Amino acid sequence: MRRSLPIPLTLALVLTVAGTAQALPMLHASSGKHAAIRDQHGRQLILRGANVTALQDNYQVNPWLAASAPLTDADLAQMRSLGFNVIRLAISWSALEPKRGQINQAYLRRIKQTVAQAASHGIYTIIDMHNDGWSKYIYSRGPCSKGSIPVQGYDGAPKWASLTGGASACLDIERQGKLSPAVRAAWDNFWRNKEHIRSALVKTWGKLARALAHNPAVAGYDLLNAPLTVGSKQLKALGSFYGQCIQSIRLAEKRVHGFSHMVFFNPNLNWSSNPPLSEHSPTPGFTKDHNIVFSAHIYAGANGGGENPLSLTERLLRRQTDQVKARAKQYKTAVWVAEWGFASGTLAGLDKIRLEARVLDRLQWGNSWWQWKVSCGNPTLFSGPDDLRPLHFAGNLNPLSCPNGTPLPSPSGWKQVLARPYPMASPGSLSQLSSSPTGDKMTLAGSRPRRGSKTLVAWVPNKQVTVSGARATKTRPAAGGTIVQATVGQFYRLSFQGR
Repeated sequence: MRRSLPIPLTLALVLTVAGTAQALPMLHASSGKHAAIRDQHGRQLILRGANVTALQDNYQVNPWLAASAPLTDADLAQMRSLGFNVIRLAISWSALEPKRGQINQAYLRRIKQTVAQAASHGIYTIIDMHNDGWSKYIYSRGPCSKGSIPVQGYDGAPKWASLTGGASACLDIERQGKLSPAVRAAWDNFWRNKEHIRSALVKTWGKLARALAHNPAVAGYDLLNAPLTVGSKQLKALGSFYGQCIQSIRLAEKRVHGFSHMVFFNPNLNWSSNPPLSEHSPTPGFTKDHNIVFSAHIYAGANGGGENPLSLTERLLRRQTDQVKARAKQYKTAVWVAEWGFASGTLAGLDKIRLEARVLDRLQWGNSWWQWKVSCGNPTLFSGPDDLRPLHFAGNLNPLSCPNGTPLPSPSGWKQVLARPYPMASPGSLSQLSSSPTGDKMTLAGSRPRRGSKTLVAWVPNKQVTVSGARATKTRPAAGGTIVQATVGQFYRLSFQGR
């Protein structure tokens, strides 16, 4: 098990949460049999939260509608009232490095400010190098050939790194998603390292890591969202890219005497629909670094179009989680689910959320809901680059009526599931976890080393909580619920009952 050095006092970020001074401990990942995300006291952490796209540099279809929704203190306060302790912050390479070799300092300041803003609410940040459809600079306005349609851009790489070779950006109407010939060509040129654009992103990660090297509120770095690879050569290039990024990050941290942040890595975009997962993720051994976490997106068919019955969702969920669990065992890493969620606001949607929540708890996998909120100008709400009328409905967890942006009620029961009880920090390692989606019950079991922290910290979305199985407990009221601290023995089994 790899452990990071204790956090120096000069690095401790002191925060004020609910009127109480609180520091966010530095985190790291352990590997092997008890692979987990851990804090500086060796406790197993479950990071639970939401994806935030406030800094995403999106293609703007309608010039009168903002293409991304801002993150406010009210948003973060609401997240904290749901028990969230992390955001996955989508950033765009296009905004970070619009001119090759030059980091946009204004955008870097926005990243730092957002990290600090989240930290002031006791929430960690995972920095996600996001992309959809490769780049906002790949789009078409016609004319398109018969059987294809113009398509807007989305987000991701800068213009200088969007090398399409003149391929068409029109989308075949029989295809799903955003994968026009131009998008596929851009990915292919990235893996080929044409004009050294892949090497450029490796260097950019080093520059970003250098700027954040001393910040414990940054939980880690998600290297590349849902990369598209086709064939074994591109998959090998993906592994090389990840390994080189990790080296670049570690060198940057070392040069400024920072500390090692966790690195999260994704399988490719198509892994869930084309098993086995071994053909869609890097070969184990792509890096010798142990401070890494396997980070999959688990939608159980929710992003495949249409409304699947619950029975099919359950089968897909079992298949996907089994694959991820087995692959993580080969990597000897923990798992963190970077994206999950369902779009339907119906009762069937609630049943699916409850189902996946139970599975994630059983596996003790932290997770991040996709996504917190969406603006009416988000490019996904338009049928093409010349369509100025967005869909009438935007988002899922915090929906809006478009185009006026009027907030709508959240789907009934959804936030209750997301706010269910969970152990935020557990001494040693958990062996069992189950939590009621209705938010009133939780049971867990674990064991800890003879030496080390004896304090378990849990979130319960109730104002009054009864705990059994602990030597001593303390409770602290928090917005939306209660923070419970429990002193545990070497082998422990606890039950939490909210009322």
